[in-house]
Amino acid sequence: MALVKTSNEIESIRGRCGGVYFKKDRYGQHIQAMPRRCRKANMRTPVIYYGASLGNRAANIKSFSFASGLWALALLAFFSAMWAAYALAYYFTTHTGERKHITGYNWYIYYAMMFPETERPPFWKPPHAVGDLPDQICLFEGMWTYDHAPSQHPDYSPYGYYWYKQEWNGKPAYYRDEFGYALWWNGTNWVLSTDFGIEIPYYTFYSPGADIWARYHNPFQNRHAKVYIGKHQ
Repeated sequence: MALVKTSNEIESIRGRCGGVYFKKDRYGQHIQAMPRRCRKANMRTPVIYYGASLGNRAANIKSFSFASGLWALALLAFFSAMWAAYALAYYFTTHTGERKHITGYNWYIYYAMMFPETERPPFWKPPHAVGDLPDQICLFEGMWTYDHAPSQHPDYSPYGYYWYKQEWNGKPAYYRDEFGYALWWNGTNWVLSTDFGIEIPYYTFYSPGADIWARYHNPFQNRHAKVYIGKHQ
């Protein structure tokens, strides 16, 4: 068992995650290893409570366990290195205005806990800059994105971060961070394809209806991708 030091914003951490569990008593916050090896993250057990320092915006953030488990068990070293570089480049600003460097892992958890109500997987790589979050994110074939380096993704994979580019058919349209893919409305469905107005069967994924945050299907490849909200609209 070991004592854990947390920032002032975190009142307590309770629950189990990736082979350890958290608890708090009169001596402070503790972390203790479980007597068994955990191979799968459980996103329902840990609970993080935010106190009055955040203006009574208390939140039960279930994604903490999932995010921690992904970092420990699934996130590739390739992406971990990107978070480490991000931590060196940017300062974290606390609720009191203090600017300080935090670790790449802490940045990863910070972003993972920003949107508990969306129930989506956390970012696998950092955004462009602090506060510059993508509008939409797309995962290819479930957790494939987390388990494979970009060089292993097929060329028809639309995975990635998407930022607003322009209006298209009366709705916002988005380009992928790495380019090569766009997210746009064709009048009937949302489309993931190589560019606005282009629907090459090999590369194109379609939403089942008018909801942009949905599971998209590529009929030619019989593959799927899922679009999640990247930041509050």
